[in-house]
Amino acid sequence: MTWTDEAINELETMWVAGDSSAQIATRLNQMTGKSFTRNAVVGKARRLGLPPHIWGNKPRSAKSQRKKSAPRLSRTNNPRPPRFVPEPIPAPEIGIDGGIDLIDIVSGQCRFPFGDAREGTFKFCGHPIQDGSSYCAGHHQICYQPANRAELARREAERAKRKAYLSPIRAYG
Repeated sequence: MTWTDEAINELETMWVAGDSSAQIATRLNQMTGKSFTRNAVVGKARRLGLPPHIWGNKPRSAKSQRKKSAPRLSRTNNPRPPRFVPEPIPAPEIGIDGGIDLIDIVSGQCRFPFGDAREGTFKFCGHPIQDGSSYCAGHHQICYQPANRAELARREAERAKRKAYLSPIRAYG
């Protein structure tokens, strides 16, 4: 696209007046019969070294002024409800009485590891396990965090999706 002196002068005049790039492009298209885009106007203005637009200097015309909406409530007027903070879980009472070696663990004993294998102090808890876990009640509380509602809902949705997907396959089994 060729920029004529006339188009450049009009661009500079309208730019300094605060017209938008789209308005300038529309005016140049009407004036020259060419197809100037808003981006072409911005690029030429930058190459000419014109100052960047500072919006808000030019008053809006009555036609383009928006009707002001009701003021929004600020946080002080409409505070958010307090965030849910779960109560801290009391530290479990875990008595590690020297622990049990791997070879000495039998079914029904806690398998929570502690110590350091490099120093020869690596042992397992050995207390009676909680039902459905490999750990005693204290270590189970440390190892397993309860899922939040969103996570439980997501898991349930995945299960339902899998079940719906697999049900026709199982019917033909």
